[in-house]
Amino acid sequence: MPQMDREPPAMPWSDSTGASTFEQMAFWGCLEGVTVAERHELLPGFFVEPCYGTVFAHPILAVKPPPRIGEAHPAPWFACRGGHRSIEVRCQLHYPAVTQPFYESRVASAWLATAALRLLLCAPIRLAVLSDFSFVALSDRRGAEPTLISMEQARLYTITSEIEVTRFMSEWISLLSDLIVAMKDERFRHAFSFFDTAWWVGSGAAFLVALWTSLEALLLDPNTVGIKRALAARISELLATSSSERDRIFSKVLDLYRTRCDSAHGALHPDLAPVQDSARIAGAVFLAKAGAAIGKK
Repeated sequence: MPQMDREPPAMPWSDSTGASTFEQMAFWGCLEGVTVAERHELLPGFFVEPCYGTVFAHPILAVKPPPRIGEAHPAPWFACRGGHRSIEVRCQLHYPAVTQPFYESRVASAWLATAALRLLLCAPIRLAVLSDFSFVALSDRRGAEPTLISMEQARLYTITSEIEVTRFMSEWISLLSDLIVAMKDERFRHAFSFFDTAWWVGSGAAFLVALWTSLEALLLDPNTVGIKRALAARISELLATSSSERDRIFSKVLDLYRTRCDSAHGALHPDLAPVQDSARIAGAVFLAKAGAAIGKK
């Protein structure tokens, strides 16, 4: 039997990404899946602007150790077949050193801005890499040694074509402002954080379970009986503008929740259509609740 009064050994893992490095300095975060034509100010001192970058994600074999921890492996390198796809970025967030966080921390603020865009477009826009150099400036700085940290990791669903976000700029700014207020509510904050992480799970079944679990957390009390019908009633009441639409949404939610249960309990891989329909409904619910937080109808 182990001695419980002894100091437990240190575990060989951590939840740190190293992103805290950027809390005291200017940083840039590149976004995969979207483009922007020119620089815009999302909030005072917080910007989105065009850039260019490709993160090569194919496995590379290095056969010599780096001279120091954190430095690049010396040549030769060998490319491996297969592996993850590369990341194409054409848009970057810019957080100057003097700009204060608008949500929890500066890095968390960048996450919330990206999550707002994901919610608005109902698409897996990825905050792929953080850097202490502008991705634009790096193209002219051959001797630069930037700190680059990989952030959100793509899983099952990816953008099929880049989205030009300039035409959504006013909606993005407005939604980000709404979310800053809504995230002050503990229930909304927990549910929305869980909803947003659904994009990065490893299977369609896990995606469905995460989406519907986030809606349960947002709309239902823990002791609710008859979760499926209770959710259908709450969602239809929230989103419908007529009795006929309420009936249609109620039936749709029942069908989609049944697919969620089949995926979770029957180990069935869901078709894309119910996954996308579930994402649309979940997104509409969180949009409505975020707007309600500041009194929008």
